[in-house]
Amino acid sequence: HPEIVLPIVFSIFNNPAENTEVRIAAFNTMMALNPPVVYLQKVATTTWSEKDTQVLSSVYSYIYTLARQYQLISLETSSPSTDLVKKCQLILPLMKTGYSPRMIPSSGTIFSSEYLPKMNVGYKGVFSWISNYKSFIP
Repeated sequence: HPEIVLPIVFSIFNNPAENTEVRIAAFNTMMALNPPVVYLQKVATTTWSEKDTQVLSSVYSYIYTLARQYQLISLETSSPSTDLVKKCQLILPLMKTGYSPRMIPSSGTIFSSEYLPKMNVGYKGVFSWISNYKSFIP
């Protein structure tokens, strides 16, 4: 029941007093539930005042790479994946950039997809990581 879980995970994500890893996990959970655009607009708004660079980096990399998955939109006409891609494309311009060419992201989620029409095969890949002050791999 996403309508029950979304307000809970959003409040965890939006609470700066929470542990960084918990906030990132809450955001990833929220995104897995394919939230309504209203939640994504709130996320975009919070990026402008976000003090935690790990949270900002993770949120921005998630939205940015998912918004760039044009292959998914051309392949699947109506699915939760394409719906989320379209929502991310809509809110990406509203977000504060969480990336600098001189910065290696400390936490993030990267999406990748490809389709080979001649072979009629494709893939969707997700690579996600969260580092902490003790280790890059917690």
